[in-house]
Amino acid sequence: MSDYARLVTVDVDTGAITVDGEELPWFYRDVTPTVIEGENGEPVPGLTLTLACADLTVISPSKVLPDG
Repeated sequence: MSDYARLVTVDVDTGAITVDGEELPWFYRDVTPTVIEGENGEPVPGLTLTLACADLTVISPSKVLPDG
C-alpha cells in the first residue's frame, strides 16, 4: 500500500507548496485542490499541478513511440 503525502499546504499568497514541512523545490503551475479516489475507493484530498521539467521521459510499455 502506498503512503499519502502528509501535511500538504498551499500558500496562495506566496505560491509555495509544502509537504510535511518541506517546500516543493520545483517550478510548477496550475495547482488545483481536488478529491481523488484512494486505493480502497475512498475519497482522498489531493492536488493537481503541472511541474516544469528540464527533461521528461514517458514510458508506455503498451505503445511504441517512433524516434524523432
